[in-house]
Amino acid sequence: MSGYPTGSTFKVVTALAGLANGIVNPATTFICRGRWNGWGSGWTKWGWKRSGHGKVNLLRAITVSCDVYFYELSYRLYKKDNEALQFWARKLGLGSKTGIDLPGETKGRVPDKKWKKAFNKNWPENQTWFPGDTVNMAIGQGDVLLSPLQLAVVYSTIIKDGVSYQPHIVKQILTTDGKVVADISPKIKSTISLPASYFEDIKAGLKKVTTSPEGTASRIFRGFPIPVAGKTGTSEVAGKDDFAFFAAYAPADNPKYVITVVVEQGGHGGSIAAPAARRILSDIYHVKAAPTTAVDNSR
Repeated sequence: MSGYPTGSTFKVVTALAGLANGIVNPATTFICRGRWNGWGSGWTKWGWKRSGHGKVNLLRAITVSCDVYFYELSYRLYKKDNEALQFWARKLGLGSKTGIDLPGETKGRVPDKKWKKAFNKNWPENQTWFPGDTVNMAIGQGDVLLSPLQLAVVYSTIIKDGVSYQPHIVKQILTTDGKVVADISPKIKSTISLPASYFEDIKAGLKKVTTSPEGTASRIFRGFPIPVAGKTGTSEVAGKDDFAFFAAYAPADNPKYVITVVVEQGGHGGSIAAPAARRILSDIYHVKAAPTTAVDNSR
C-alpha cells in the first residue's frame, strides 16, 4: 500500500535499461573516484564510497553498489533516449499495480517529463525534467516510488529472464464442506523479449553481493548454507533517517523464494535489512546459526 524510493535495489532496473539500449555490456568499464562530474566540476555528485571503487564493470558495479557507475550509465542513457529508463521501468511493471488479490494496492510512480510538469503546475520554475532527475532515479532516489511487492516482482522477473507473474494470495476457494470451487493458478502478466544473457549478467552481480568479499551483503550471509543472491539499498528521505532495503532470492541458482525487506528510518540496507532477510531464510531452511551483527556501512 506504500511507495518508497528504494535506493540501490533499483539499480537492477537501470542495469537492464543500459544493456537493452546498448549503453553498456559486461565488458564496459567506468572509473569510479568516489564522485561524478558529468556536468562539470561545479556539479559534483558523490557516491556512497567517497574514496571510490576504481575500475568498475557491470558485475562489480552491482556487487559493490557503485553509484558512480550508475550515474554515468544513466546519463549516457538519457542522452541517447531521454525516457529510456522510464520505458524499461514500466516494462518491469513499475508505475502500475501488480494485480494482487488484496485491496488498497499502490501503483507507485515512474516519474517523467509529463508527470513533473503536472506535479509542479503551480511552480513553473520546477516543471522542467533535467538529466539530473534521471541520474537520481537511476539509483532509486528522486521521485520514483515502488512498493515492496513491486520490488519483489521486479526481482522475480529478472529471475525468470523477463517473464513476469501476477502475485496472488489465494490458492483455492472451498465450500464450507471442503469442496474445491476454484484453483488459482499462476498467471503470466507480461514478458520482456530480451536476450537471456542480459538477465544472466545481472543475476551474476546479485550473487556476488552475498558471496564476493567486497559484496555489500557478504558479511551478513557468510557461512549461510543456502546460496543467496540479492541487492542492498539505502534510501535518503528528506527530514528522516535513511530507509534500509534488501531484495533477495534463494536458492541463488534455482530460486524458489523472493524476499524484499524495508525498514523505515532503519539505516543502511547492508546492516539492517539484509540481516532481516537472512532471519527469514533461516526460518524457511531451518538454519540455526544467527546472522552476523557486524556493522556494514555499505549502501
